Amino acid sequence: MKDKHEHYRELYKEEVLSALNRLWKDNGSVKGFRYFADTAYRYSILGSSDEVQPEVLVLGPGIPEALLRAFHIPYRYLLGGSHTMTAWSDELVPRDTDPVSRSILGSIFAPEGARFAGSLFIIPVNSDSMRKIAYLLKEEGRKIFTLDVPPDHADPRSIAMWEKQLIRMMEAVSEHTRRRISHRKIRNAVRCVSLARHQLREFLCEENLTNGRHAITGSGKLLIQNSYYFADDLDNWGKQLQILRQETGNRQTGDRPRILLTGSPIYFPNYKIPFLIEDAGLSIRSCLDLSTIRQEELMSAKSLRTTAQAVHALAASSLAHDASAAYTCNDALRAAIYREIRSGHIDGIIFHILKGQIEYDFEMTRMEEMFEYYDIPVFRLETDYQDHDIEQLRIRLEAFREMLSQARYSSGSNAV
Repeated sequence: MKDKHEHYRELYKEEVLSALNRLWKDNGSVKGFRYFADTAYRYSILGSSDEVQPEVLVLGPGIPEALLRAFHIPYRYLLGGSHTMTAWSDELVPRDTDPVSRSILGSIFAPEGARFAGSLFIIPVNSDSMRKIAYLLKEEGRKIFTLDVPPDHADPRSIAMWEKQLIRMMEAVSEHTRRRISHRKIRNAVRCVSLARHQLREFLCEENLTNGRHAITGSGKLLIQNSYYFADDLDNWGKQLQILRQETGNRQTGDRPRILLTGSPIYFPNYKIPFLIEDAGLSIRSCLDLSTIRQEELMSAKSLRTTAQAVHALAASSLAHDASAAYTCNDALRAAIYREIRSGHIDGIIFHILKGQIEYDFEMTRMEEMFEYYDIPVFRLETDYQDHDIEQLRIRLEAFREMLSQARYSSGSNAV
C-alpha cells in the first residue's frame, strides 16, 4: 500500500509540475505571473501536507463564497481537476462517472485526504454525481451539509428556497467552527469578493496591447481564473492581479482564429484541452463555464444594508450566475455566450464535453439555433482526463483551425 501511495503521489506531483512548466514556458516572461503559478503550486502540492487542516471543504464552486470568507476560517475548494486523483475513486463509483466528480472523490479518499477527517463538507447537489458523493461521504461518517440547488431559476420561489438553505448552511458552519457571523463581517467579505471579481473581469476584458508589453496566453488566463479559488488572501490576490495588469496586454493573435471555450468546466492541473487548442494554432479568447461565470457576480452597496438583505441579494445573484448544466434551463451560460458572440471578438466556439457530463450535450443542442443565426462555427469536443486521444483531437482541431482561417462559411449547420 505504501508503494502504491508513493507511486500515485509522484504521478500527481508530475501532473501538476508538467502543467506548470508548460504555463511557465509560455508566460514566464511576465514577472507578475509567478504569483499565480506559485499559488496554484501551493494549493496543489504544498497543500497536500498533513499540516493543512481546513475546517470547511466546499465541493465545486456552487455557493456564494463571501458567506464562508465572513467566518475568517481556513477552508478549501475541491474542484476536481486531476487525472491522477481519479485513480483513488476507482472502487467507489462506476467508471462512467464524470472525471471532475471522480477527481474530487479521489482527493478525499487518497491518503492525503486524512487531513479532511474533521472538516465539514459543504455539497451543493446540482447533479447526480454530487448526490452520489454526498451519499458516500455520509456512509463514511463524514460531517456533511448538502444544499439542494433549485432546478428552475425562473421559478419565483427558487430564490426563497435557496436563501433558506444558505441561512441553514451559515448556521451549520457556525456550529461546526464555534464562530459567529455578523453583518459587518458579511459586508466586508462581500466587498472583498466583489473587488477581486471586478479586477478579474477588467483584466480579462482588456483589448489594447501597448507596444513593448508582454502578454498572457489563453491557458495562462485560465490559470489566473482558477487561482481565484486557490487564494487564501483575496485582497493580496487582487493586488497581484493589478500588478500583472500594469505589466501585460493581450496577446496579438495575428492569423490565429479566436476561440470561445465553453461547456464542461476545466480545472487545474488538467489543462489537456487548452494546451491542445493552442498547439493547434488557435487562440483562446475566453473560457466560460460554471466556475468562470460565477466570477462575474458583483454586489452593490445598497444590497448590504442589513444581514437579511445581504443574504437575500447573495442568494438571488448566485442563482442568476449559476451555469451548471444540470438545471432546467441554463440561462447564465447562454447569456454569457451570447454576450461573447455579440462582442465580435470570436471566430468560433469549442464546446467541451467531458465523458459522463451528458447534460452539456443537451445545452449545446439548445444553443445551436443561436450559433447558426450568428454564423458561428462550433466544434464539439468530447474527451476525458486521459491522454489516449490527444493525437486524434489534435488532427481535428487543426482541421477546425483551417476552416476558421478561410473566414468563409457555408450556410447550414456549423457543428463539427
